[in-house]
Amino acid sequence: MKIETNIELIPSKKQKAWGWPAAVNFILGGMAAGFYILCFLDELLQKNMFAVSMPSICKVLAPVLLGLGFLALTAEAGRPLRVYYLLRNSRTSWMSIEFLTGMVFILSAIFSVVINHPVFPIAAASSALIFTVSQGMILCKARAMPAWNISLMPILFLTSGLSMGSGLVILLSALHLLSSSDTFLSVSLICVTMDMAAWLLYLHWSGDKSFLSATRVFRHPIVIAFNTGIGHAFPVLLLLIGVISGMRSRDSIVLLAGLSILIGGAVRKVIIVMGAGNMREITLGRSKDFSAGGDQPARKQSYLKHPYNRCNRIPADFISKKW
Repeated sequence: MKIETNIELIPSKKQKAWGWPAAVNFILGGMAAGFYILCFLDELLQKNMFAVSMPSICKVLAPVLLGLGFLALTAEAGRPLRVYYLLRNSRTSWMSIEFLTGMVFILSAIFSVVINHPVFPIAAASSALIFTVSQGMILCKARAMPAWNISLMPILFLTSGLSMGSGLVILLSALHLLSSSDTFLSVSLICVTMDMAAWLLYLHWSGDKSFLSATRVFRHPIVIAFNTGIGHAFPVLLLLIGVISGMRSRDSIVLLAGLSILIGGAVRKVIIVMGAGNMREITLGRSKDFSAGGDQPARKQSYLKHPYNRCNRIPADFISKKW
């Protein structure tokens, strides 16, 4: 029987590359994309695809919010004029895909203001969907971050974007700034419920020590009460009351639900980026039934090229023999 002994070389520590600007980009970008997608679907339910006419506030507000998110991100990078580097890695970089689809979305939404043609809303809604998923893929591919490097992350970002987008729709409707269909409360209820299910699945995604350590902030009683309670359960309850009682989207109870959705979604994004941004620890592992100088099974050189990103344990016998 092989028994491994682990020696911690580099302890887990918080990443410092991403801060408030990155969180703002994820919040505003996801909300803008979800907002436009849901407005497009709401129009689609009332008309056919070739007769869709997006609300004026949606044409303007969605690209503005996404553009502000990009502006915050380039300000954090410190060299906004070098943004053209993002255009060179669209085949391998999800960050490049996020930027390209975001620009397609902004341009399509702006063109739809000037030219009333259904191709622009369709292009904007499609690029908004890809943009939202690409934001989740950016975190999903961060192999050194146990709280981010999970396959659920793109789905979590998609449900979060749709949930926050629905919150913005019903908030603007309650303020008489946007006209939505009578069935939109049901659509919003579905979006928030899906986001709550994805969030609870995320919290119980893995029993790995690194994941549990990186996400322990989410298990604090105050954070649970706010995220699951105020950010999910409370608006679900309000929306359910609104759907059952036949309330219109302009009622004050719906306004409160919209605020809760937006605040809860924003706080979750901030905590994911800044609170759960713990890098994976680096440990040495030695199997007791192997000697350091004895014959060992061959190992691929890729283990040594990027040990910080590719694995969390490097065999001590391998290092002592090869290095």
